[in-house]
Amino acid sequence: MPGLVISPSEDDHSYLRNVFESLRRRLYSARSCGDGLRLLEVRGIDLVICDRELPGGTWEDVLAAAARLAVAPPVIVAAHHPDERFWLEVLERGGCDVLAKPFRAREVVPALSLAGQCWRSRKQAVGPRRERGPRLVRPAARAALATRA
Repeated sequence: MPGLVISPSEDDHSYLRNVFESLRRRLYSARSCGDGLRLLEVRGIDLVICDRELPGGTWEDVLAAAARLAVAPPVIVAAHHPDERFWLEVLERGGCDVLAKPFRAREVVPALSLAGQCWRSRKQAVGPRRERGPRLVRPAARAALATRA
């Protein structure tokens, strides 16, 4: 399950790189929202961990971009001292989870496991892909697909 971390913090990248390596998973890195969104569209990302504060965009932009993909990868938002209201906002907008910073293994690993379960259920709901190509589904194409069902 390749992941993507979008954060301006080198500490975030370093910590998550070590976690993903220990799980034998690939991790792509972006320091800004724009760079992260470009990777999200072209790399077949199955999980996104983004910072609450991003240069050039917001965590909401990341959620919106993920939702436009054929199979939306789970998005985990990382924040310093997140409160219940923020956690609920992330979940209501389609996020998978919120991680408190600084990261702790006892919180990160279960969040990644939950995201993996979420990804597998979304992928099963969509079914096997019949053709290779971009994962991005344009709104007009999505509407056309919805009318066929």
